[in-house]
Amino acid sequence: MFIKIKYTLFMTKTRESITGFTGPMFAKKTLLMLHEISAAEATGRRVILFKPDIDDRYGKNIVRSRAGGKHIATPIDINHPEIIYDILDRRRLPVDIIAFDEIQFFKPSVVKVVRDISQSGIQVVYSALNRNYRGDTFSTTIEKILPITTNLTVAEAKCMFPLNGNRWTCGADAQMTQRLINGEPDSYHSPTVIIEKPDTAVTYQARCLEHWKVPDLPTNRRINPHH
Repeated sequence: MFIKIKYTLFMTKTRESITGFTGPMFAKKTLLMLHEISAAEATGRRVILFKPDIDDRYGKNIVRSRAGGKHIATPIDINHPEIIYDILDRRRLPVDIIAFDEIQFFKPSVVKVVRDISQSGIQVVYSALNRNYRGDTFSTTIEKILPITTNLTVAEAKCMFPLNGNRWTCGADAQMTQRLINGEPDSYHSPTVIIEKPDTAVTYQARCLEHWKVPDLPTNRRINPHH
């Protein structure tokens, strides 16, 4: 399910356009972003895709969607996104679109970079987790970038909670991201960012509110999905 807000095709967008795809894990945010920039490239527009340097799940210079699709990307130090200014200054050819994957990992200073790029006439597109596994807004970066986003798509996944002896999953619309450690819900007090990598104890699932569980969640943060 998609909640779409003021979303239009690239070819009809104007100056100061910032397009965002957000939602929980497994909501195809990166796939939507990749589709957007691929469609733009098919019309002759020049695109640069940036990614956080801490996300090396599929390789240092690749952005890949779990649902398929990939694109060459430039890794950027999450603590110094302003290096993008230098990258753009060194380019010989103009850029039409700047894209960011997993923008929630960057420090809040990336929002000024996004605003400056957009105001220069370059279109911006990004994908982002809107909440962390605790159910909080993922970062200050997300709090600051959403209000300046002009074209926002909020995507939902399908709940992956196992039912009937793991024969199938819940399948309800899922707005939350569940972190599991060795298959069990992770504590509220664990680090906010843990990158899932092959052959580790950490995995993630999309969950509906009924099946989203966070041990040690403060009482005032608990959600009753039936009210």
